[in-house]
Amino acid sequence: MSKTIRKMSLNAPDRPYRPSLEQFEDCEIDPDAFTHEAHVYVAWSYLKSTNPDVFQSKPGLLGRHYSSARLMSAPARKIFLLPDLVS
Repeated sequence: MSKTIRKMSLNAPDRPYRPSLEQFEDCEIDPDAFTHEAHVYVAWSYLKSTNPDVFQSKPGLLGRHYSSARLMSAPARKIFLLPDLVS
């Protein structure tokens, strides 16, 4: 596995987590200490570092496939909706 996190430039709020992320990459985290929150954080960090287009605001990955109205709708907050824009 490449050391993705060591190559990342973390934002200030993320910097305190760097040691934990490095332990994750080195397989040195106690499984009992690896909480759901930690798992989500690691997944989010990798997603941000490997797929920056997901987080572009205009139009961004979601904006290429979903209208704003659909993304902000009440059903979209509860269930998966199919894209409504043709790519």
